[in-house]
Amino acid sequence: MLIVFSACFLGALQYVAGKAGKRDAAAKAKIHSSVVLGQAAELDGFALKVDLKVEGIEDDALIKAAHEVVFLGRRRRIPR
Repeated sequence: MLIVFSACFLGALQYVAGKAGKRDAAAKAKIHSSVVLGQAAELDGFALKVDLKVEGIEDDALIKAAHEVVFLGRRRRIPR
């Protein structure tokens, strides 16, 4: 899951950079990720938290746009 999320985010970052005409800005981007699995106080069950660190790109607007594009980046509650 973690590898898929990181790869998906990197793909989204490269996609939005290309659409913005800034393909070179994301060419050397690297995504570092970590995951925490635990009980969520506001949910009846467990939660998965993924932290991403983006390296090699300084354009915060592109990073924010990638968050909007990546489908796994949206919070979802999985029904039982």
